[in-house]
Amino acid sequence: MRKPRFKTKEEFEQWRKEHCRKIGKHFKKGMIPWNKGIKRTDILGEKHGRWKGGISKTKEYHLMKNEEWRKKNPEKWRRNQQVQKHRRRALGTINSKVIQMLYEDNIKKYGTLTCLYCKKNIEFGKDHLEHKIPISRGGTNIYENLGIACSKCNLEKGNKTEEEYKERKGKKWERIKWCRHLKHLQEERELFRSRVRLSKALHKPLQI
Repeated sequence: MRKPRFKTKEEFEQWRKEHCRKIGKHFKKGMIPWNKGIKRTDILGEKHGRWKGGISKTKEYHLMKNEEWRKKNPEKWRRNQQVQKHRRRALGTINSKVIQMLYEDNIKKYGTLTCLYCKKNIEFGKDHLEHKIPISRGGTNIYENLGIACSKCNLEKGNKTEEEYKERKGKKWERIKWCRHLKHLQEERELFRSRVRLSKALHKPLQI
């Protein structure tokens, strides 16, 4: 077991007065520290451990890094370009006629611009072009895979397919209905208890 350095409190106070006399002068109230407003020049610029060549991590920095990687790995870059080109071809293009048909069919079916999932009217500027099967999961830009959804549903859906999202939303709606039912039961119970208390206070039989 480690022995204590000071046997009594007086010994510790004496040691503190002798060795910490200089430290106490720099920490008095109202005094300005000697290094306030002084910048260290020995760690600035190229001497700093996180020096990035004078460019901060902005758009220019990322472009410079991408260009360096492309020059170092020309074969990988060419292969990636070919893969992206084939993917774009497989997806197909979205024409203005296809988008116009989507909006016209939606309005004909529901009367106004309506969300594909929640069936609520969509305000102007809050409509999203929706892929029923996401592009990241093999979806395409054909008419059958497209729809119009509100911003809330489209962002909630994320990377799910139409069936997965509807199933998840159905379970969520069931939970909401069950919570409302429990809340209604609780309100009825509180009402019944208040009537019981009132009848006891008035010494009258409870009428149900």
